[in-house]
Amino acid sequence: MAGEHRDDLVMQSLLLDEIGQSVIGMDGDWRITYWNRASERLYGLGPDKVLGLKITDLGIIGGAEVRGGGATDREIANRVARGGDWAGELWARHSTGREFPVHATVSRIRGRHTVPVAVVAISKDITDRKHTEAILRRLSAMVESSGDAIIGADLTGKITSWNAGAARMLGWSSWEAVGQSHGLVTADDGAYFGTEVTSGSGSGAFVTGVEARWRCKDGSVIDVELTVSPVYDQDGIRVGASAIARDITEIQRLKAAADAERERLLAAQEMAHVGSVEHTVATGETWHSEEFDRILGISAGDRKDREAILARTHPDDRDRVREVWESLDHGLGFADFEYRIVRPSGEQRWLHSRIRSINSADGTPVRFLDTVLDITDRKNAEQILEWQARHDALTGLPNRYMVTEVLQNFLDRTARPVVMFVDVDRFKLINDGIGHGAGDMILVQLGERLKAAVRDGDTVGRFGGDEFVVICEGLQMCGAQDLAERIRDATRRPFDVDGRQIYLNVSVGIALADVEDTAESMLQGRTPPCTGPSPPAGIRQRSTMSA
Repeated sequence: MAGEHRDDLVMQSLLLDEIGQSVIGMDGDWRITYWNRASERLYGLGPDKVLGLKITDLGIIGGAEVRGGGATDREIANRVARGGDWAGELWARHSTGREFPVHATVSRIRGRHTVPVAVVAISKDITDRKHTEAILRRLSAMVESSGDAIIGADLTGKITSWNAGAARMLGWSSWEAVGQSHGLVTADDGAYFGTEVTSGSGSGAFVTGVEARWRCKDGSVIDVELTVSPVYDQDGIRVGASAIARDITEIQRLKAAADAERERLLAAQEMAHVGSVEHTVATGETWHSEEFDRILGISAGDRKDREAILARTHPDDRDRVREVWESLDHGLGFADFEYRIVRPSGEQRWLHSRIRSINSADGTPVRFLDTVLDITDRKNAEQILEWQARHDALTGLPNRYMVTEVLQNFLDRTARPVVMFVDVDRFKLINDGIGHGAGDMILVQLGERLKAAVRDGDTVGRFGGDEFVVICEGLQMCGAQDLAERIRDATRRPFDVDGRQIYLNVSVGIALADVEDTAESMLQGRTPPCTGPSPPAGIRQRSTMSA
């Protein structure tokens, strides 16, 4: 009879050992009397290390206090001491210090056995199960926190799952929707997923990007974009389908409005000669109006995308155009800028571009609308006006405004420039003697000779009448006098006016910049030639040489 009792306990332990469950036998003082092979594998301790010791001395129950929520060895002992059994999950510790979760049962042995066992503890490592449960919890949280509706249905069309996004989008709570037919959300036209989705999901195919119309609890109808995938059980048998629905009602409304606006724009562009471009973010597709193609010189077979536009953009403007596009892609919303394009013929055109974005309900850019105006004629006129405002109309030399600007820039950089004043002596007599037209011809020739006489980087300007000025950088008085000598040599030769040889006498005044000088102070007056000794250091010197 005693052998039978022993066989019962040992046989049960061996069976549990085969399925990987730890069996630990203990006497009334919680000293270990039995330790199977599964216990050795689970805790990293052999029988020779544990038999005769109290289980609390092994340190294998050590993670509960750290991680919280589990029972301690003291609580388990108290429960068993009162005659009860304990079952639950707790954290155990391997001999290497690694902690892991186990499911354990601790029971008092009732009856008589040849093995000295009063309490038996059976435990199993549930790390894999806990990991799976954590993944499922994260997935469940993701499903519930999604802004899209995620709905499951079985093969008969009965709704089996309904997330919070579906409740917010359609109005029915999960307890109202689960168990209902998919016809709950079917709009008046009877479409659920659409023919394409129904046939695709029915054959086990993954279907995406299909648009449908669904009915909400309040009776309103919304446009949704669907992604439908088949659902399989653990044996690989298809048991239903899962649908992710995104509300695109606002996008559809904006699309319809954009289509209507495009028609109006096209009609207006034909009259105003204004081009337009539409860029779709999701696909990268770019649409051009015929007028825009004409402006850029794009043919029917040419590419029509951003890179094609960038390829025709002037090299000096490409970085700026690229920066504007990147800013728009990141939510700038509106852009107004000018840039140049180069037609296949090599002709340059100036464009004025006004771009605005159309966003989805969450503020993400969906489409960009670009209105483009060819402003080449205006730019050319502006450049002419700007040039005229800064240059002398007769000689084409910089005028007083531009000369003042150049001189002030030198002074701002503490470059200590030299200003040379060139006047034609008794020019009024020349005008009176041979006429103002001939006098103008002489002034034009004089300007050309002055430009030829000075160095590269020096500025020759005309103040008006017979007054010219030369702005030089990096010259001391000695160098300025050498330059004045070259000017004298350049004006010594006769000027040819309608076959007549005219000789001029010019005066050259030299002014060296001082630390307190401004452009106006250096240009405001003339001083007579210096006939005395050289002035002391630090005093502004003006001298005049006659040629």
